[in-house]
Formats: sequence, C-alpha cells, structure tokens
Amino acid sequence: MNDEEGRSFSPVSANQKFTYYIPLKGSHEKPKTPTLKVSYYNDHGSDEPYINIEWDINPEADSYEIQYRLKGSSKWATFFSKTRSGDIVDDPTNDFGQDFKKGQVYEVRVRALHSNLISDWSEVKTARVDVTPNR
Repeated sequence: MNDEEGRSFSPVSANQKFTYYIPLKGSHEKPKTPTLKVSYYNDHGSDEPYINIEWDINPEADSYEIQYRLKGSSKWATFFSKTRSGDIVDDPTNDFGQDFKKGQVYEVRVRALHSNLISDWSEVKTARVDVTPNR
C-alpha cells in the first residue's frame, strides 16, 4: 500500500475486500428465482465424481451464487458461476475436509445475480452419494 507520494508503508499490505457491481443492463428488477435440479454423477472409477447442478437459463442474470452443504450441517460452502445453465461440485474436501462418501446427502441451492440485484434462493435440492469414489 502506498501513500499519495508513492511511499510504501510496508513490503506486504493486508488484503482488502471490496464489492464491484456490474452496471445494470436491461431490467432493473430483481432476477427471477432459478429452478434447480441436482444429481450425483457416479463415474464408476473412470474419472472424478461430482454433483451436477442445473438451473433454468435467465438472460438477465450476470452470474449465479451457488451454495452446498452436507445435509444437517449449518455451514454452507459458497462459490460463484458465470455459467448460464449449470455447474458442478467436484471437490467438497476444500470446504468440509472430507471427500464424497457413500450415503452422504448434500443440499444445494442457487440464486441469480444481476449487478446488485439478487434473486431469492432456489428451493433446496438434495443429491445422495451412491458410491465411495476411487481416488
């Protein structure tokens, strides 16, 4: 971080968090709540398994906020996607410290973002892990 004269206060500055909103184009109304469909993709050991997430396309949405968690947990893991009609959860170890295991049930929800306008959360859908992956 530097002052107005260009002097540095320290060799490493602290991370700063800020929000940047994309300017509104088109509608100035809150985006429509996405309709969500989820399923667990069993790869039968040939690739990496994942939870497949699909939603209806909304041309007004700039991006989507996706949350998932182990059913019964109070902590949601969050990520953002610019994909128009779906995405995947492929590595829950980053957020929960454990890989997919047979019998686990994950809850997923999504909402649409259009600049600073945010839809309501979709209905929560679940996906059950059918097999423990070979990793």
